[in-house]
Amino acid sequence: MSKRLFSILTLSLVIIIAFFAINCEDNPTKSNISPDNPPEGMVYVEGGTYTMGDVWGVGDSDETPTHEVTVSSFYMSKYEVTQQQYQSVMGENPSDFDGENNPVEDVSWYDAIEFCNKLSEQEGLTPCYNIDGENTTCDFSANGYRLPTEAEW
Repeated sequence: MSKRLFSILTLSLVIIIAFFAINCEDNPTKSNISPDNPPEGMVYVEGGTYTMGDVWGVGDSDETPTHEVTVSSFYMSKYEVTQQQYQSVMGENPSDFDGENNPVEDVSWYDAIEFCNKLSEQEGLTPCYNIDGENTTCDFSANGYRLPTEAEW
């Protein structure tokens, strides 16, 4: 793979994983959270049902068959995770394009879920991810930070 293509894929991955979400379930540590009063830096995304997949017949084979998907309401960060925020939580900045307010990049999916768990712990929330080597599960009932699912995107 060419270095340019790898860089483009890495930057594209950043856009996908740099956002994080939090469930809308009642949260005893943040009891004043509501759709009209989201956590700081987050927006309320109302759940609903939609048809997921290639509804126009022009996509790739992995986008069929279409199917109905229902997602619950959740909160999602308004902005990508900055290098400064990542550094403050993880103690390092892996980014190649330095700048405190730039989005963090050059992170793996595992880096992103570890970030979510550590941020959750710092804020007294229950982490969503159970990481056991390569066997990782997400507890969607936990009140901590997590990555949005494909259906939520």
